Parts: sequence; C-alpha cells; structure tokens
Amino acid sequence: MNRIVKAAVERDKIRKQGPALADLIGRMSKAKAEGRNPWDEKPATASSIPPHLRPTVPEPRLSKKAKSQPENKVVQACFQVLKAHGIFAWRNNTGCAWIGNRPIRYGLPGSADILGLLPNGRFLAVECKSAKGTQSNVQKTFEENITRNNGIYVLVRDASKLEEVLRDCLR
Repeated sequence: MNRIVKAAVERDKIRKQGPALADLIGRMSKAKAEGRNPWDEKPATASSIPPHLRPTVPEPRLSKKAKSQPENKVVQACFQVLKAHGIFAWRNNTGCAWIGNRPIRYGLPGSADILGLLPNGRFLAVECKSAKGTQSNVQKTFEENITRNNGIYVLVRDASKLEEVLRDCLR
C-alpha cells in the first residue's frame, strides 16, 4: 500500500472512532462533574462498546466445496491397506491457510492424497475420491506426470481397488 492510501485508511479509522470518542469524553466529563473519578468505573462490557470499536475475529475463510466425509474414510482405509503391505506412505495435504489477511499456500496443486514408495523404489500416488467425486484437470495433469515418469498412480473410490493394484505391483 502506498503512503496516500495508508493515510486515507487511517483517516477513515479515526472518523469511525469519532462518535465513540465523543461519547467517552462526555461520560468522563459527567463523572468528573458528579465528583467521581472517571477511571474508577467498571470496565466496559461488550454490549456497551459501539459495534465499530468491538474487537473482531476474522471469519474463517472456507472453501465453497467442503470435503466429503466418505472421501476421508477412503483415505483412512487406503492407509490401512498400505500399512498391511508394509509400504512407506504419507498423507499429502495441499491448500491455502490464512494467517491474518495473508494467504499461505502449501503443497503442490493437483497432487494425490497419499504419496509413497514401493519396496522396489517406484513412486506411488493414490488419489482418493468419493462415489461421485471427479478428477480436476490439475489432478489429471499430475497423473500424467507420474505415469510418464514410470510411477504408479491409482484413482480409488474403494480401498479394494488399491489392494488389487498393489498385488500386481508387488509380484
């Protein structure tokens, strides 16, 4: 933000606080006129503070498409299958988190839900979908990159599909 914009923002903040400050000064003057110490009064309650001066907690920014519970269950079931086969694998989260007003992006967009290494050294990527879930274009590109480089990419809607693929790969 440049200097002029910052000054305008500060000016607007002061204008919004003007009525509340005038009210505070009025209450302090009244308390002094009545012979009371204005600083000994009870602290203000949330309802006595004007709305524009109340501390606000930013609303969490949620994606419009919430994660479905069935997809999470598929991920958990896949981890059980991988553990049973002794395969080194980890959860691969991608997304965006907000710290204050700053977005912090993490992970590679489109990458699979589970990444791992097979005992023979091949790379494994497991994309878990619910019954109605579909791959995005970015996920399809990630799949092409994995298969082009001799990795194994599996799109599963049920852990039994992963079990079949692993039986074929581990022979």
